[in-house]
Amino acid sequence: MSEPPVLSVVTLMESSLHDIPAKLRELANDVEAGKFGKPGTCAVVLFADQLCVFGYGPDSAAPSVAIVLQAGVQKLAGTLVAHGS
Repeated sequence: MSEPPVLSVVTLMESSLHDIPAKLRELANDVEAGKFGKPGTCAVVLFADQLCVFGYGPDSAAPSVAIVLQAGVQKLAGTLVAHGS
């Protein structure tokens, strides 16, 4: 008689993009694991009842956070422009 096949469970998606707290926890885990290198500035924008902007890290003064946010906008815009060409 042959051996039964070995089966494994694979997680396809741990959380939905709609689950903001879960995605923030995943991001925090990735930062702690060193996935992005050593971060200097982290900027978070939260739009709920009001617009909130948070800056974290050794270089989290308002000007540094503003520059990081602007760089993020340019990166997103670049992706859109590249997609449209």
